Amino acid sequence: MLSSEYSVTLTCELLDCAKSSYYHQTAPPDDTKLTEAIETASEEWPTYGYRRITAQLRRQGWQVNHKRIRRLMQKLDLSIKPKRKKLQTTDSQHDFPRYPNLVLDPDTARPDQVWVSDITYIRLLRDFVYRSAELTTKPGSDHGRIHPLHPGLASGAWAGSHPDPDRSTASASQAPCTRDSSL
Repeated sequence: MLSSEYSVTLTCELLDCAKSSYYHQTAPPDDTKLTEAIETASEEWPTYGYRRITAQLRRQGWQVNHKRIRRLMQKLDLSIKPKRKKLQTTDSQHDFPRYPNLVLDPDTARPDQVWVSDITYIRLLRDFVYRSAELTTKPGSDHGRIHPLHPGLASGAWAGSHPDPDRSTASASQAPCTRDSSL
């Protein structure tokens, strides 16, 4: 910009800086010793990520920031994959009786021999939506796999603070009473 209109000498004189400053190119820092220190720390503490490695290197006297350590750890393929926390939604430590599963391996010969139902709550931002579904088994040798009766048959959804059994029954009774002949 200025160099296209004015000479480098004139521009440097006006800015009161040496010409060598204009032509100087900084060399990238030599990271071999730091890389060795990162590898040593990673071997000693294999579960440490870039933040803890940075803190450990600072304790050892290195003047580094987390961005540089993160970049070098990614380059060395030492990055720790973050563990995903699994949300446990089932409470098995309750005082209620536990009932046996009667449909583990049903031997069905005709439709409507075995029915199962399920209710699931779906968490939204401010509320829950409950969904219920009733299912039956197909006759034949499908080894107890449960299939929906018909698309939209005997299922319902509603919003509220707790499930209402009357709504589940009402949604099942409002479902079409047609049967898929392929079952």
